Amino acid sequence: MPMGFCYSATGKSGDLPPRKECAEHWHQDILAMLPKIKLTLLLGQYAQYYYLDKNTSLGNKQQPLTKRVTQWRHYLPDFYPCRILHHVTNTG
Repeated sequence: MPMGFCYSATGKSGDLPPRKECAEHWHQDILAMLPKIKLTLLLGQYAQYYYLDKNTSLGNKQQPLTKRVTQWRHYLPDFYPCRILHHVTNTG
């Protein structure tokens, strides 16, 4: 499930972050319809910040993405922070 359900537009150096109100409005309702989830893969910094910072014992906004990913065992069994290794673009 994406952090945002709409395109946030383009900024000076690429796409803007997902809009916060999307996750706040939709995620809880969608997750309630999926009761058997055992592990959530958190792909990228915005998903990790949103889910790991809700629990202060897990999250720290100042912690770099790479550090979160290398300390993945700390977030189990509920979350597995991941880094997207390759971004595929349409080059025509």
